[in-house]
Amino acid sequence: MLSERILQNALNGLKEITSYDFAAFDARGGSLADTRLGRLPDGRRELFLKISDEEENFECSVGVYFPEEADAADAERALRIACLSVDTLNLACKDRFDRDGFIKKLLLGNLLAAEISERAERFGIKTGAPRVVYVIELGEDKEACAMEVLRGMFPDYSRDFITSVEENRLILIKELSGPKEARGVVKTAEDIAGTLAAEALLSARVAAGEPAGELRDAPRSYGEALTALEAGRIFEPGRSVSSYGNLGIGRLIYHLPLDLCRLFLAEATSGVPINLIDEETLVTVAKFFENNLNVSETSRQLYIHRNTLVYRLDKIFKITGLDLRAFDDAVAFKLAVMVSRFMNYKERE
Repeated sequence: MLSERILQNALNGLKEITSYDFAAFDARGGSLADTRLGRLPDGRRELFLKISDEEENFECSVGVYFPEEADAADAERALRIACLSVDTLNLACKDRFDRDGFIKKLLLGNLLAAEISERAERFGIKTGAPRVVYVIELGEDKEACAMEVLRGMFPDYSRDFITSVEENRLILIKELSGPKEARGVVKTAEDIAGTLAAEALLSARVAAGEPAGELRDAPRSYGEALTALEAGRIFEPGRSVSSYGNLGIGRLIYHLPLDLCRLFLAEATSGVPINLIDEETLVTVAKFFENNLNVSETSRQLYIHRNTLVYRLDKIFKITGLDLRAFDDAVAFKLAVMVSRFMNYKERE
């Protein structure tokens, strides 16, 4: 439906061109937009025309207000132009919402292949162009602000589509112009998160699926982006960007049944819960793994004495029986931490 803000802007523009005042009212006489400021001077005349769209249940009356000495025929022409503008804007908004509904149904897998082709042709959407789906998770009631930023980043309405399927989440379907852009999927996700933070002060988590070769494959990319969003939240809570193509071992763990996870933890850590290890020690271990089990480099980056690091590693050995200075034990512990996070997340659901 045509928004009052768009309607007001259109009538303000017509007033600047014609010097006449305009107003629009709904079927019940309620004001939709009005260029008049305060009470009009005496001696003003007015003309009205009605616009209606039975299919969309849209009806409004547009009026023009002009001085008695003005040419009535000229005022009537201005009114007809105003009506044409309002009608055109309404059709444009109707087309946008129809297009938006098509994209939503496509992502949810509610369309047959023939329907996808027919509707894509109707809206002028290329079915053979490669695309990737991004899911942007936002805070509560931040969708409108984020939508405005994203439309500024991706203004080509014919190639890139922005919509919302779930509350507090926006979806971007971006057309890829070539192999180079396909390789830059993660970079685009980082740009989205960075721009939302810089321009709208929004903290967003952005996830990307794998590129889809055709429009009908977009639901697969959307499903992958949702998986990447959830897996990133579980295994990399400190990162704002995740990609299905870069989940690594997290993709494997994400699809494990909980019974198998419990069995693995019982074997890997001798039944000792990972939760018994304090957060400071886990952060130390993560940095130790980043530095390829190098004790000296890890202690330098953490600004701690080498003996302090050795003490924390020994503490883990006493709790779990795993010596993290040995490669096999280090791998087992890293997997145990990831599996434990996955189980905790699933059990909270």
